[in-house]
Order: sequence, then C-alpha cells, then structure tokens
Amino acid sequence: MQAIKPTALVAGLVLYACAGPESAEDETVQGDPIANPDGSAFHRVDCRVFSTASGNEFKGECKLAPTAEDSFWLSRMNEQPFFGRTLVMIIEAETPTKGRLSILTSNAERVDYGQADRDSGTDPCWRNDSTDVCVSRL
Repeated sequence: MQAIKPTALVAGLVLYACAGPESAEDETVQGDPIANPDGSAFHRVDCRVFSTASGNEFKGECKLAPTAEDSFWLSRMNEQPFFGRTLVMIIEAETPTKGRLSILTSNAERVDYGQADRDSGTDPCWRNDSTDVCVSRL
C-alpha cells in the first residue's frame, strides 16, 4: 500500500473520470477547470459510486482531476467520504477500456481493488466485481 499524507488530500486531491477513448473532456467536462488551493485543476461533475459488496451508494457532485490520459481521481465536492472510509476513487487506465481501480481511505491508505472495465453507456462507468464509478456532466 502507498501512503499519502491527509493534508495533500485536503488540499484538493480529486479525480477526473474518463468519458471515452475519443475525447474524455468532450463527454464529461463542463466549463473551465477550477483551481485547487495547491494550484492543480479539477472539474465539477455529477458522479455515482456504488459498492456491490455493501450496497452503499453515493450520487451527487464530485471533483474530477486528470492524472494521465484516460486516468483520474474522483472525490466528493465537500471532501467527505463516499461511504465508510472511502475518500477518493482512483482509475489508472491501461487502455481506453481497461484499467485498475483503487481507493484512498480516510487513513491515507491506498487500497487496490483490481482490474476495472469501462463501459460505453451514456454516463460512462468503470466497473469491476465490487465497485461502479460513473461520471456525467452537471
């Protein structure tokens, strides 16, 4: 596990959800990026995070920040957990439709949730056996 200081999270670590192989920004981003206190940019979007294991679900506004092409971090606008201790959802894309899902907890622990696949629905989602991470425009 990779530890990340909680102060970095509070400073605005957020995620950017990929919309598709052609142009992620065309599908998910509305308007110009908003600056975090640390100078990084994020976008406001609607998101849905669902845990198939627990049945917990969050629907609402989220912060999205790109980390690399087709990769992103996603957090709630108010920086509260999605549910339990899950503060940040992380997708690290290997291709436009395959990637790895991990989370950052309130204990600043990064936990790998394994392989995730991106579907091509209206509101694109990354899914694996335990979690759905979906993003759409505001």
